[in-house]
Amino acid sequence: MRFTIRDLLWLMAVVAMLAVVWTDRASITRERALLKKEAAAERESLKRHWADLERVRLRIDHRDANLDREVRERVTAAVDKAMPRSEPELEVAKRRSAELGAPQPKPLPDGY
Repeated sequence: MRFTIRDLLWLMAVVAMLAVVWTDRASITRERALLKKEAAAERESLKRHWADLERVRLRIDHRDANLDREVRERVTAAVDKAMPRSEPELEVAKRRSAELGAPQPKPLPDGY
């Protein structure tokens, strides 16, 4: 069997193409492994940040619940203090409201 220079050039071109494909595949495999590793690290980082945010949210919710309870207690105390308890106190409060210029309710027409 005899080989010409043209045959050797074709063989060299085929071997070169195979070498390029093999190195390209190897580099793609390395890059994928590196990207998976980076993605896993990023996921862990995001999980830690999410846990931190959850802790902050729970603290804020707890603080808001305490604040809501304090506001409710203050409002309830103020309303209890300000509300008339008997019919004469209610009439005095209505009269004082009218003296101060507050709008007064209009009576409903007959039949309502």
